[in-house]
Amino acid sequence: MRIIRLYVDLPLNAETRVELPEGAAHHLCKVLRAKVGYDISLFNGDGFDYSARVADIGKKSVWVEITGKTSGPARSPVQVHIGQVISKGDRMDYMVQKTTELGVTQITPLFGERCDVRLDEDRQSKRLQHWQQIALHACEQSG
Repeated sequence: MRIIRLYVDLPLNAETRVELPEGAAHHLCKVLRAKVGYDISLFNGDGFDYSARVADIGKKSVWVEITGKTSGPARSPVQVHIGQVISKGDRMDYMVQKTTELGVTQITPLFGERCDVRLDEDRQSKRLQHWQQIALHACEQSG
């Protein structure tokens, strides 16, 4: 059985019990159908992976017991930064997903002279949040 890897925006410590955020809890229990006792791996961007076990499942909450802390996936000594002109449709989403899966450390969206995409400030903010979510999901999937 494969170990599910989830991102949580919480401080994590070994030998503690935490409640998963609503989105992660829904994904774990409703989408992946995890049950009590299921082993998972949590990460929060601090460079470590935390082994955990599903301890309790409520209607809208999931509690996990963190059982251990290990160093995260090995990082490449090469730090790759990509500057990408914003493209139409879902092509930018695909680029963010695949480059994150390949281990790119930074992506900078650019506006080009011949770029057809124009975003106002509000739309820019929403697109940036959307791309960050895509990158997080790609990290969960690829390690």
